[in-house]
Parts: sequence; C-alpha cells; structure tokens
Amino acid sequence: MLDNYDENKPLYGSRGISVYLKLIKQKYSHVNIVELLKYAEMELYQIEDKGHFFSQRQINRFYEKLVELTGNRKIAREAGRFASSPELESLLGRSVISLISPVKYYEILGKYARAITRSSKYEAKILSSNKAEIIVTPYPGTKEEPFQCENRIGYWEATSTWFKLKPPQISHPECIFKGGKACRYIVSWPKSPVTILKTLRNVTVGLFFLLCAVFLSFAFLNNSAHFTYSTFIFLYAGAITSILLINLFLNKAETRNLMETIILLRDSSDELTEQIDINYENSMLINEIGQALARQSEIEALFTEIINVLHRRLDYDRILIMLATPDRTRLNYKAGFGYQEDQEKILNKLSFHLDNPGSKGIFYVSFRDRIPILLNDIHEIKDDLSKRSLEFALKMGVKSMICCPIIYEEESLGILAVDNIISKRPLVQRDMNLLMGVALQIGSRLQNIKLESQIRQIQKMEAVGNLAGGIAHDFNNILTTILGYSQMINLKLNSEDPIFKMAESIHHAGLKASGLTKQLLIFSRKQAMETKVTNLNIIVEDMSKMLTRLIGEDIQIKTFLSNKIGSIMADASQVGQILMNLVVNARDAMPHGGSLIIETSDVFIDSKYAQRGKFLKEGYYSMLSVTDSGEGIDPESRDKIFEPFYTTKEVGKGTGLGLAIVYGIVKQHNGHIDLYSELNHGTCFKIYFPIVKQEIEATTIEESLELAHGNETILVVDDDDSIRKMIVDTLQPLGYTTLAASCATEALELSKLSKNKIDLILSDVIMPGMNGPQLVEAIKEDQPDIHVILISGYTDNAITHLGALQNNYTLLNKPLMPTSIAMNIRNVLDKKNSNLAETAIEKIDHGG
Repeated sequence: MLDNYDENKPLYGSRGISVYLKLIKQKYSHVNIVELLKYAEMELYQIEDKGHFFSQRQINRFYEKLVELTGNRKIAREAGRFASSPELESLLGRSVISLISPVKYYEILGKYARAITRSSKYEAKILSSNKAEIIVTPYPGTKEEPFQCENRIGYWEATSTWFKLKPPQISHPECIFKGGKACRYIVSWPKSPVTILKTLRNVTVGLFFLLCAVFLSFAFLNNSAHFTYSTFIFLYAGAITSILLINLFLNKAETRNLMETIILLRDSSDELTEQIDINYENSMLINEIGQALARQSEIEALFTEIINVLHRRLDYDRILIMLATPDRTRLNYKAGFGYQEDQEKILNKLSFHLDNPGSKGIFYVSFRDRIPILLNDIHEIKDDLSKRSLEFALKMGVKSMICCPIIYEEESLGILAVDNIISKRPLVQRDMNLLMGVALQIGSRLQNIKLESQIRQIQKMEAVGNLAGGIAHDFNNILTTILGYSQMINLKLNSEDPIFKMAESIHHAGLKASGLTKQLLIFSRKQAMETKVTNLNIIVEDMSKMLTRLIGEDIQIKTFLSNKIGSIMADASQVGQILMNLVVNARDAMPHGGSLIIETSDVFIDSKYAQRGKFLKEGYYSMLSVTDSGEGIDPESRDKIFEPFYTTKEVGKGTGLGLAIVYGIVKQHNGHIDLYSELNHGTCFKIYFPIVKQEIEATTIEESLELAHGNETILVVDDDDSIRKMIVDTLQPLGYTTLAASCATEALELSKLSKNKIDLILSDVIMPGMNGPQLVEAIKEDQPDIHVILISGYTDNAITHLGALQNNYTLLNKPLMPTSIAMNIRNVLDKKNSNLAETAIEKIDHGG
C-alpha cells in the first residue's frame, strides 16, 4: 500500500467533508469552521464542488483539528452514522431506497463507492436475506487512517434506520490496521416479523402438501376410504385456514408497508415539487441579481435593486445591508427594507464597532470570522450577547435572522442580514447558503465598482491635467512676452524712473502668473524635473526648520525617520513641495492646535496588495507619511480631494491646487499616494516612491551668472511672433547676430543662405510640421558642430521621445526672461570654447 505513496494525491470526494460540516453546524455550532478549513488547507468552494477531491494529507489535518476543536475522539463514527441518516439523503434518494431491500442497498453501495473515494475498492456480497459482506481493499500507493475505518462502521450501523430495522450486528474479522490485507465487514440484522411470517407460511404450505401426500398414501394402502375422507377434509380445512390467516396478516402488513411507501413517494413528490419551485425562484433570483450587478455602477442604486429582488423572490420581511468604514473600525447602515420609520432613523445614526475584540454581537462575529449565522430565536443566544446588543435586537423586534458577511478575497467588506417578524416561515440552511452566494457576488461587485471609480478618477485627472497643461502652455507664451519686455524696460531705465516702477510691477505680476502656470504644469505632470538619487530622510531634514516655522507654536510636530532608508530617484525640490503642501493642509485642519507626525520607512508591496486597485507594482518603496489630529475629511470630499481647484476652505483662502500639485508630483515620480481619514479623527497621507539601487549624488550649488554680451550668430526659431521678437530684441543689444524664423522650413532656408556661420540654434520644441529636435538634426547634417538650446512650455515625456533631452541639449522652460536667455546662451557657447581649448592643449601635449 505504501509503494509510491503520495499524501497530496486527490482521493476523497468533497461530499464526505460536506457531511462533517453539516454535523458540526447541527451539533457542534461552537466550532469555528473557518479556522478548521484553514488548518486543513481547504476552501468552501471546493467543498461545494461535488467533483472536487481532497488528499489524504488534507483529510488527516481536517480530522486532527476537528478532534481538537470538538474534544470528541469518536466523531468519525458519529459522522458515519450521520451520513447515512434519512434526513441527510436527497428526496430522490429516499424515494429510490424505499423501493429496495436492505441487502440490495449494501450491494448497490459497493458499486457506487468510486464516486465517493478513490483510495479503496469496495465489494459487496449478499450472504443471505439479512446478511451482507463488504470488503474494502486499499489501492496501491494509499495510506488510510484508523478513523476512516471507524467512519465506515458508523455508516453501516445507521443504514438500517432507512428500513425501520433494529440496529445491525457488525463483525470486523479482518482489518488493514490489524495486519489484514483489506477491511472486511459482515453486517447482519434480525429478521422482521413479516419476514418470519412469510417463512412460516411457506413452511406451512410445504408441510401441508407433504402431509396430504403421506396421508393419502397411507389411506390407499389401508383401504380406509371413510376414515381417509373425513380426516383429510378436517386436515385440509385446518391447513387452508392457517394459510389464509397467515396470508391475511401478511397482506395487511404488506399493505401497510405499501401505503407507507406510497405516502413516502407522495411526500417526496410534494417535496420535489416544492423544491422545483424553490429552485426556479432561486434561479430567477440569481439571474435578476446578476443583471442588477451588471447594470448598476452606483452603490446606493445597486443596494436598492438587490434588496427589491431579495424581497420579491424570497419574501423576507426585512433586509439590511451594512458596510465597513475604510479603516474597518465601524459598520454603517447603507440600505434596508421593511423597517419602520423610527427604526430606520436609529439605523442611520447607529454604528456597530468593529474594533472591540471582546464583542459577541452577531454582526461583529459574522464580519470578523467571515461566517454566516442562522438564528431562529434571538433568545437562544441572549446570554452570549452584550446588554447593548440584546436591547438593540429587542428594540428592532428581531426574532429570527440570517447574517452573512460580504466578502472579497478573504476580506470582509460588510454584512447582509435578513429576518422575519411577520411571516411564520422558519429560516433554514438553504436560505443561508443562497444568501451567502448573493453576499459573495455583492462583495465582488463592490470591488469592481471601487476599481471602476478609481479608473474614472484617474481618467478625469488625466483629462483635467491635459487641459491644465494646454492652458499653461499657451499662457506661458503670453507670459514670455510680458516678462521679457518688462525686464528689458527695467534694464534700460534708472530705478528712480516712474516707468521703472510700473514695469517692475508688471514683471512681479507676471512672475506670480508664472508660478501659477508652473503649478498647473506640475499637476499635469508636464513640468521638467531635475531628478537625482536622494532619500526621504535628507529631504525631511532639510525642510524641518522651515516646517516648524510654518505651522506655528500651537501644533506639536514630531518626525520619525527610519534608520535604514532606501534611495529614490527624485526631484528634491518637488518632493519638498509635497511635504510643504501636506503640512500646510494639516495646519489648516487644526485651527486650535494639535499634533503633526512625519514618518519615513521602507515597505515591500506584494502582488496581492498591488492588485487591490492600488495601481502599484510589486516591489520595494520608500514611504513618506504625514498624519495630523485635525478635523478629518468627509467621504464626499475624499473622492474629489486631488482635483484641481477643489477646496473646502473659504473663498479667498485657498486656490484648490495644493493637493492637486501633490498628486501630480507623485505620479510624475511613478509613485502612489493613499489617503486615510475620518471626520473628527484626523488624516493620514501615505506616499510611496520606488526605491533605486544607485548611490546618492553629491549636491552642488550653482552660482548665477551676470548678463553677458557676445558676438556669435544665433538662429531663433519659434512659431509665436511675440516670443520670437522678444528673443531677438534681447539678443541684438547684447551684440549677437540673429536670424529669425517662424517655422522649420524657413529656418532651413536661412541656415543655407546665411553668409555667417551659425554658432547656436535656439528653437521651440513643438511647432507645426517639423518639430524642434527634427530641425536640429536636419541642420546638423551640414553643420555638425552647431550648439543647441531648445525652449518649450510643454515639457513632458514626449519631448524626451522627440530627442530633446536624449542628446543632452539644454532645455529652457517658458516663460522666458532675457537674463535667463542670455545666461544660458553664454553657458553653452563658453562650454564649447572651453572644450576647443582643452582639445588644443591635448594636441600640444602630444606633439600634435
């Protein structure tokens, strides 16, 4: 048997475990089925699947844990007796069994054992009308346990109850656990009175014919006709009377048995008809629930339709749906049916606590343990309920109820409960099974709605981001002219001149507008980043002093920085902007003071968490969290909190861009942001940045250069006339020779016709027709040494794909100012001259 033994080979049908679970629910209701199945490495859906088979290892672990939880070491035999009890058999099975004899039942059982177990071969033999032999021979490569033998004996014991017989006698002359090659069972039972009478009748008839033959032979031999006739008549009448009386009794007994069989068949027929009606209603329910789940994308409308279907198809008096809060500390009422107005007001105001481990409330236990609960009398568990729970149940008029957890991937999301207060129909197991199926469907749909909502939110944010980026791009072109000429005016005037102050005011207003467009570009993720390897601790420490001054003395700030923190690729100034925006929001949420906690740590996001709609990839992340003890955020605002221009502050006290900017920066860093908040319970933002393996780069401080002149030739290309003119007006007074073109085609013509060598091309990136990088490559074919500066107000990843940054070209962001233009041109040209000088020196050193 142990040759090639594989403990993980599927051998035992799910029906056996299903019987155990039914016994547990009926007699051992205190047993935690979730814990039992988890230990046995089994799933409920596997048990419900009649075609599923479990391994010997799973069966052993199931039985081991079951004995531990029940304290009953003979539960296998009890389960065997329970398995063959009439109330557990199907209606059709009861009808068929009622038409056959006990010994025939054992014979049939041997033939169909294969559907239940693949570990052993079952053979049944009829030894007599009240005796059968069953031989169970394990197949090679299997290893059964003693409790499985006990389970079989229990099954044989209970089979007699089908036929209203006395308990059978079971002998077990051979057992595999006592050295035998097979388990052999001989089952016998006392004969019934009817069987005994039938035997007596048959014997009587036989004796009658025998006596008649003997008597007639004797009379014939003695020639005594008179004696023979009278005596024969007397014996014949007596024998016939005895036989008739026995037949009369047998007919009555058989008629009674036949009537019982007819009644059983009739009851079975009625129950089958009732079951067909129930199955029809259930199938219609499942169909309508499925349609509702597919049709509705709003949670409130979904719940309303589901409740209507449940009431119409199952006729429950009251139906209740409750969902857990995001932090899973409370259950809140979401929808219901059948409650009076005052009861519904109570439900709307009431929250069931989920953060009390000692709670014994039905809702809490069902939610926590992820198990359905069937209760037909609230008073049965009144001693297990808290005083508050019992008072609530009685106030709501609860008598009998079913409570099912709404689950998605082993996580409870809420509960679905029904109860009857008017209808006399008792709630039964099939009601609970059906509702559990509905609850699982609801859980799956709720998760899909959540994902759909997140996807819509992302699409909306992308659309708004594109709109904001487009507006910022066009506005930057306008600001370039305003800022450029206002600065040029200031450079030409004395600071005491009244026009100087006017121009300066215009310039300052333009700078403020430029700041606003920059924020829009950050939100839309179209602002160029200066990324380098750093870590969150460095950024938090650099900003700590400024943050302390920012929040004021009535707010206590604490930082908890991880000793071991990973490196991230980030623009430190933008991550600092995230921190500053979150701290400002936290400050505004605590007008009367409070506490602010800033934390950093490294976390690992596994695939299971990443797939829960978090839009994260599996891997290691550095996390920055900002937590306040402020007013919190209501659910409606949480859904809109990252939208640009959305604010809960008073008019004039907030632009609505703070968190939108945070969102844009995070997404531009390929990160993720989570929000946890409840009204009056504070807010926590958690931001995740992907960890990189590079070492932190040393920081450098660039000194700003003064405005410098030059005499080189520069090709200026921009499709915006005002920007092109402002650049030319800036460069010509500085001594540069300029060639201006409104498009790439015009620029190519100028480069070919120009008598002077063009030292640098200053071109817009996005232009009609040929774009800036393509123009540069075309000019470089004739002038490979030409230097390049590209300008754009719309610098997203598309620019990188266009080659603007791939070739290490200098990129200037609009709006442009004369000082910035002059400084960057000088930097590029002086770098070129420096490289030429270095090349010349190298040639001299090498004798060239």
